Amino acid sequence: MKLKSKTTVIIAAVLALLIAGGAVTTLLVRRPILKIAARSDVIALWRGQGIDQALGRELGIKITWMDYGADAESAYRRAQEDLSRSAKNHLPDVYLGLGLESRQISALVAQGALLEIDTEQTPNLKRVMNSDVSRVPEMTVAGGLYSFPALREDLASVYPQKAWINAKWLALAKLPMPTTPDQLRTVLRAFKTLDGNGNGVADEIPLGAAYNGAGQSTLGFLIQPFLTTDYDLSESNYLNVEGGKVYTGAADPKFKEALAYLHSLYAEGLMDKTVFTQGADALKEDLAGGEKYGVILAQNLAALLGDERAANYAPLPPLNHNGHSAALVRRASVKTGGFLIPARTSPARQKRALALGDFMLSDSGTQLVNCEGSKAVYSALRGEVPCWETIEDEITQTWYAPVGERCIANALPALTLAPERAAALSQNDTYRKVIGAMTSYTQAFVTGEKSLDAEWEAYLAALDEAGLQKIVQYTQEAYDARG
Repeated sequence: MKLKSKTTVIIAAVLALLIAGGAVTTLLVRRPILKIAARSDVIALWRGQGIDQALGRELGIKITWMDYGADAESAYRRAQEDLSRSAKNHLPDVYLGLGLESRQISALVAQGALLEIDTEQTPNLKRVMNSDVSRVPEMTVAGGLYSFPALREDLASVYPQKAWINAKWLALAKLPMPTTPDQLRTVLRAFKTLDGNGNGVADEIPLGAAYNGAGQSTLGFLIQPFLTTDYDLSESNYLNVEGGKVYTGAADPKFKEALAYLHSLYAEGLMDKTVFTQGADALKEDLAGGEKYGVILAQNLAALLGDERAANYAPLPPLNHNGHSAALVRRASVKTGGFLIPARTSPARQKRALALGDFMLSDSGTQLVNCEGSKAVYSALRGEVPCWETIEDEITQTWYAPVGERCIANALPALTLAPERAAALSQNDTYRKVIGAMTSYTQAFVTGEKSLDAEWEAYLAALDEAGLQKIVQYTQEAYDARG
């Protein structure tokens, strides 16, 4: 009998150890490669959070990357060149996060470069489309389905005006969670003198907010308890409808009451003086300097503070004033062009690409893509949780959805003004004049640069002079004439 060589014995021993440790699959079976072309920032995000590895494990594939650079237009040109010239074995399996516009996708479709997605092979995509058929036209381009849609239905997007309260400071102040504007004022007064950060310096700011100009002021959270309106003291929408009548909340006596409340906070030093000048990036930089805000009005707190520090804050539910409570709701947006599959790759590669896109639309896939690598601990809510997204539904259904129904009911549908009406408003620059007068006056009322009681009538007159009533009239006509 011939003895085995020492080398053979060593190899056998190594294999036995690998099998015992569960690693033989990695050694003996190579997972199919799925090649993704993406912009540099997308690659950095997925790699940094381990999303690519987690998806690979889930689907039994190995994701590799083709870096298309940081610029969206350059990435599109490279994709266009690849799809028209490259041999199919050199093509990626997926174009991810290139941010292509409908016109660009249509151009690629015209070239026969993109695979049309069959919903019979993608059950999660089919479920999403069937859940709201009114959104299907937003998901299609050039008469077909060529991209997995990206649906922004998260709390940060749908309910952009939110408040977060420092739970540690609230406990130190021995006060309950505020539920009304007056109760919030009491809490802010306590925060001002609390020395919540324990540094012995009176540097606490009771309430801070980010202001980003065009429809991006979170001060609307403090206006909604007084009346239901889209207007948030920025260049935002200011028209709503109730009982079939178009109106603007920015001229309502209840809006004046809301402005008086905001001014009282500002005058007492309970509100940061930068609420109309500090954008989200500046607020983020300010927050990095240490713990000094008691309440933060922010669309997405974790984006400003990071998961670990955001864990010190609890969501402040929408406030109630004299039985009224509301929350601004923005319809979930649908974006196409973020997940495209080349038409010339092999059926096996296309099948893997379809499986990845469809899995990302499943509940577990959405959770994985949004949460992998996150270490968030929201102790103020319900103990340790793996990721912010895991509690979004709870917050939405408990607090925001019930009062958000008011804003949904009062939201104007998409309207098209009569051509001559639209031309008249455009020619007179009416929209710009109205929002300019509205924003300058309302912000001055809050800061005290203008007296709310003495100049309220002058404010209403300025809106009329700018053409507000014409906008309301023409919008009402379009609303009445809709199909």
